[in-house]
Amino acid sequence: MKIIFEETLAHSKAFIFILDQWVKLLKAGQGDNELPFSNSSFVCYAIDDKGVMLGASVWIYDTSRRTANVLFSAVDEQHRRKGLYTLIIQEVERRAKLKGAINLYSGVHVSNQTMIATAAKVGRKAGWYRLKKPI
Repeated sequence: MKIIFEETLAHSKAFIFILDQWVKLLKAGQGDNELPFSNSSFVCYAIDDKGVMLGASVWIYDTSRRTANVLFSAVDEQHRRKGLYTLIIQEVERRAKLKGAINLYSGVHVSNQTMIATAAKVGRKAGWYRLKKPI
């Protein structure tokens, strides 16, 4: 398994995985119809030794605020609870720091208690409608 970073989501191997996972959230009532990310968003993702997508996180960097904003994260259902989200978000943090970020923000749907608990495990605290972790 390896974690990969790409500068542009639209040209990433993770693009279809991200869209599929977004549709699943919509069907579960945990998302808005408007995509929260753009083609120019960054992406960090995990693949296995055969190139199968395991999980991904899409994010942007705001240079004026020196913040990284995680726009969407997902781990394939068969690979959850194995620490993949933690590995992916650690790579997001590392890459964001290299760009100059001092904080990492992300939004989580209020009904997604599993994700809120998972985010807390990696040190992110609830903020005003966002989860924040200094990096």
